[in-house]
Amino acid sequence: RLVLFELDYGATILPPGHAGDEAVRRANAALDASLPQPRAGRRIPRLLSDRGMTAVTATPMSFAVSEPIWRRIVRDTLLTRAGERLDGMVATWLEEHAAVAAAGGFVAAFTGILTTARHPG
Repeated sequence: RLVLFELDYGATILPPGHAGDEAVRRANAALDASLPQPRAGRRIPRLLSDRGMTAVTATPMSFAVSEPIWRRIVRDTLLTRAGERLDGMVATWLEEHAAVAAAGGFVAAFTGILTTARHPG
């Protein structure tokens, strides 16, 4: 039996804040560009099935994130990987949400896919 859990950044929920939905669209695009496989969670079930695994199941699981997780996954990813290419609107959005996160407010929800499969042998 094989059990995997992988985030799928295409299903990430980020609140717009004062900048509105355009800031979220740009932040999501920057995250996608910064990660090697932003939609890995949704690809794994098919990859396993294509390689002969049986009884493949995929269960999405969503959860709100705490400030340390938001900082490490969203903020640090955007600042480190996007660097000087970071969009000004996204930078402003990050600053606003750093304060929201520090105060314990909602800053993101992630969805991961829990995938199980069996080797046919």
